[in-house]
Amino acid sequence: MGCVTLDPVSTNLDVTVLDRAVALLGCLEDQLTITVGGPVCRSCIYPGQAVPMDVCQMDEGCGSGGHGMAAVRVVAINLVPEQVGTSCLFSVSQLAVTYEMTAYRCAHTIQRDQGRAVALPSCDELASDTAIILDDAAAMRRALKCCFATPPPEGGCSPRISAVLPWQPRGPIGGCVGGTMQFTVTLNDCSCAEAEAQES
Repeated sequence: MGCVTLDPVSTNLDVTVLDRAVALLGCLEDQLTITVGGPVCRSCIYPGQAVPMDVCQMDEGCGSGGHGMAAVRVVAINLVPEQVGTSCLFSVSQLAVTYEMTAYRCAHTIQRDQGRAVALPSCDELASDTAIILDDAAAMRRALKCCFATPPPEGGCSPRISAVLPWQPRGPIGGCVGGTMQFTVTLNDCSCAEAEAQES
């Protein structure tokens, strides 16, 4: 049995978190096109606990010698309780959402002949791989600023950055190397207001 792709509009899904992930992925794609590594060959929203290192090969369709992949993943969603006035009542009108940006690139690897190592990557090749993934890290920082730097309007649903974790390298594994960056934003949960508007 194949997987089912849902239409968020027709199924009434709460798309607040997903919409932000899609916007972030678009910003990351744009910023990666101007890096030394060039555009990526695959760019997706990924489910689950990790983004697999499975797409790093060169692809003529990427243009300008681009390679690798980019991804955005939702790491965690927490309700943020807020005290209502001076009473003991609390509201949970906000969400703290942690997103992860990922970029993987082709890595120079040990050359083998019938399973035996015959050549290590040169120091110049390793330095080139390092320059590429560090430039991708800079692209992630720019994507974060482009998507979430604008202050939200009063009472609006725009996100507010509450924490940024360090960029972390990943790999090399199977000819892929790259890095990830996580950050948390606070979103106003407008689902109740939207539901009330639709009922009225």
